Amino acid sequence: MSIQILKNNKVEDIKGIHLFGASGSNNYMRAALMLEEKQLNWQSHSVNLLKYEQFEPEYLAINPQGSIPTMIHDGIAIYGSENILKYLESIFPNPSFINKEKESEMWEWVESATRTHIETAIGYLYKNKGGRPIRKDMVDTYKKNNPEKLKFMMERGYHMTIEQEQEVENINNAKMLMLDESLSNQDFILGRKISVADIAWLPDPIFLKTIGFNLSPYPNVEKWIKRMQNRPSNNKRTKLPAFKLKVAMFYLKWLSKNKNYIH
Repeated sequence: MSIQILKNNKVEDIKGIHLFGASGSNNYMRAALMLEEKQLNWQSHSVNLLKYEQFEPEYLAINPQGSIPTMIHDGIAIYGSENILKYLESIFPNPSFINKEKESEMWEWVESATRTHIETAIGYLYKNKGGRPIRKDMVDTYKKNNPEKLKFMMERGYHMTIEQEQEVENINNAKMLMLDESLSNQDFILGRKISVADIAWLPDPIFLKTIGFNLSPYPNVEKWIKRMQNRPSNNKRTKLPAFKLKVAMFYLKWLSKNKNYIH
């Protein structure tokens, strides 16, 4: 399904749970995993980022940043993967993924996954020349709605210096080392049971590995990924489409050379 539901209905009239995004996005994957772990009924709606559907007026009405994911639950719109995780845990507490003994630390882990998206996953994607370029006629729209992404594209994007590329590599290695050490003597990030922290973090190493990052120095992370992927939540609705993502990266690299796009 697409964003057509937003064009045909008032947001307040949309009932049930609807998740808007793109299956190749690690941020979208976080929200989808949480919905599956909660065993909720939900509908997915694809947002075509290449056609800039994220900046359609109907979509901006539920997400003024023009980012993904966005979720509608019984007429209420929530955007940003961190906000969606918190909302779902609050509204649907059973089964619970709160580590009550380490709740503060758990949310710190969630924030460290969701709030470093551009510096880590996006940074590595563009380092490998596989990110979405911005069409020049969309610059003002980005400036208004998503200035953080525009700033990254103008300052780094497809023209990172060697130093900037090394910085991206260092940041991602530091995050994976932190994760690996946390898993050295336990099955999940905060102990014996899965928590929101695990759901928030899982998409990142999977995404990074798919686009070329080497996870072999982090054996605990690799074992944890397999452990998480053995759960019922790892299904066709939540799996990262690796082949499609790699094809998309090749296409976007070619597209970035077009004179109508920011290089």
